[in-house]
Amino acid sequence: MVDVRHDEMASAIEALLLDDDGIPSIALRLGGFNVFEAMGHPRSEERHSDFLAFLLDPNEAHGLGAEVLRRLVVTILKSMRPEDRPISPSEVMLTDFESCQVLREHRRIDVLCVDESHRFLLAIENKIGSGEHSGQLPRYRSFLKAQYGDFRRILAYLTPDKREPLEDKNWTPVSYTDVLSIVELLAKTQKDEISNAVALALDHYAVMLRRNIVIDDDLVSVARTVYRKHRAALDFIFEQKPDDQLEMSDFAQQIASEYSQITVVKPTKSYIRFFPTDWEGIPAFNATHMSEWTRTGHSLLFEIENKADSIRMTLTIGPIKEGRWRSRIFEFARSRRQLFRGIGNRRSPGPNFARIYSTLMVNRRTLNTQPIEEVKLRFESTFKRFMDNEFGRIVSVLAEEFAQAGTG
Repeated sequence: MVDVRHDEMASAIEALLLDDDGIPSIALRLGGFNVFEAMGHPRSEERHSDFLAFLLDPNEAHGLGAEVLRRLVVTILKSMRPEDRPISPSEVMLTDFESCQVLREHRRIDVLCVDESHRFLLAIENKIGSGEHSGQLPRYRSFLKAQYGDFRRILAYLTPDKREPLEDKNWTPVSYTDVLSIVELLAKTQKDEISNAVALALDHYAVMLRRNIVIDDDLVSVARTVYRKHRAALDFIFEQKPDDQLEMSDFAQQIASEYSQITVVKPTKSYIRFFPTDWEGIPAFNATHMSEWTRTGHSLLFEIENKADSIRMTLTIGPIKEGRWRSRIFEFARSRRQLFRGIGNRRSPGPNFARIYSTLMVNRRTLNTQPIEEVKLRFESTFKRFMDNEFGRIVSVLAEEFAQAGTG
């Protein structure tokens, strides 16, 4: 008997593959080499701030002078009420800004453009994946007011979607779509004035923004048209999509369970946690209320952090009923940074969770480009190397230091 459903689906998938205006047109927009993506972390706020600072500096070797700075400032001013503008758009367009100094991370401000001769500054707080924290916006504004009291100041809050700042409404929202428009306009209008290398960099940056940061309306329109035209085939394909993250989670649990010196506790899709058997009798490492973390009472757990863009090995301190032990463990790890790598520069562990060790096991490129079997091999190799080296040393030094520590 002929399977009509099978034949119909086969024909639908074939039509999808042969439609030149379908998948190939989308792949053409999303594919291709991009120098910014090749460097990794296309959503890194630090790397975007670095490139923005380069473009905004009139004295850098891009050949654009102050054009990027002028156009960005004018864009921000246009979104402000006229009575709130510290400087007029026309004055900005007539100013050379050649004495402007562009600073990165000055007093932790992402990008700061200061022009002494025109008593003007632009401060940019750049947020792509993170949010505001620790009252940073009011703090930065207070510093700028104290340091540059008579300067005409523009405070810009840069996000992919022109998000309103929560902590301080004195910062004006600006979007990466605005940045993209400026970059694409200058790449087109200034192509005869800049070098081929700079033109290529602007083109690549614009493409990278469209792929990773802003919503490409044209691409969305094409995708919707393709979906409507080939709905049956695409729905069938989506149903068959493998869950590589879940498969990796199961594999990591299996590998970890083969080691007798650890106990796997409460594994999830994103976290495979385990506890060294040598720590079972140490009160300071078993002082977390059952309702606060894993229901095991463990206060210090190794975690295989199984994310879509990376797989990491970490060691995390959870909530401890006696708070001083959290601080002691954290300080002990900070004093031995060579062993507890990735602990960062924080001076205290915070109230709930604190990571005191972190190492990358599988990077984004491997996860995105290699078949799942290759990812498993890479993970198994790095996990074995960790267990044969750092694991034993970390477990031993912590046990030696805190074996006699109580929680009373």
